[in-house]
Amino acid sequence: MQIKKKEIKTFIFSDGTMATEMEINYIGEFNDGLAMVDIIDKGYGYIDENLNLIIPPNYAGVNEFSNGVAVVALEREETIDENRIFFSSKKWIFLDKDGKVHFFYWNKS
Repeated sequence: MQIKKKEIKTFIFSDGTMATEMEINYIGEFNDGLAMVDIIDKGYGYIDENLNLIIPPNYAGVNEFSNGVAVVALEREETIDENRIFFSSKKWIFLDKDGKVHFFYWNKS
């Protein structure tokens, strides 16, 4: 199921702050019941199919869930090459669908 930005009205975060449809930059495809969401000036997180924010937008970059786990970046470095933007990170974690960290990888080089 693909969600269009105009279908999203408002997210209310656990700290009481809100994100409206104008603040949502990107919503991905659903995998394992969750879709990545990019909220401007907050970061990346995940929503469920009822559009509830399940994992807060605390991450610099995220990947789709697969087999109940997603790899997410704690920091982000961007490189622009001929109209394309690439991002990389030296700090990655593996999250489950509840947002619990299962593994941490830090490339010091």
